[in-house]
Amino acid sequence: MKSNLGISVGLLGAAAYFTGLFGGYVPLLLVVGYILLREQNDWLRWSAVKALLVCLFFSGLSAAIGLLPDLLGCVDSFVSIFSPAGFSITALNRLLSLVLLVVDMVRTVVLLLLGLRALHQGTVRLGKIDQTANQELFG
Repeated sequence: MKSNLGISVGLLGAAAYFTGLFGGYVPLLLVVGYILLREQNDWLRWSAVKALLVCLFFSGLSAAIGLLPDLLGCVDSFVSIFSPAGFSITALNRLLSLVLLVVDMVRTVVLLLLGLRALHQGTVRLGKIDQTANQELFG
């Protein structure tokens, strides 16, 4: 099936996932906005919403993990008031950096798999993200 742009619906769906992976939020929002405003194919519209939700999920997860070093710094400052020796948070910061790298690798793999499956108008089930996309599109 062809989109209004003249390319296949699968290729346009894959473009949404790959734009989220390689382009950032501005290009992703442009692609998703175009799809939601101009395209009528339900699968394509659902894929566009899912691409946005996947990117938002991983960004939120990374932001939450990224706040932990700041929280640990506050605890370290508080403890140093009462104990001049304080405690070392270097190992915890390294662990959180590793967790952030793993989250980024998982995001990359998920978006690549979704994009490759979208080329053939398929998907990879992602539980709560799929439910949210269904609720947003089909009420």
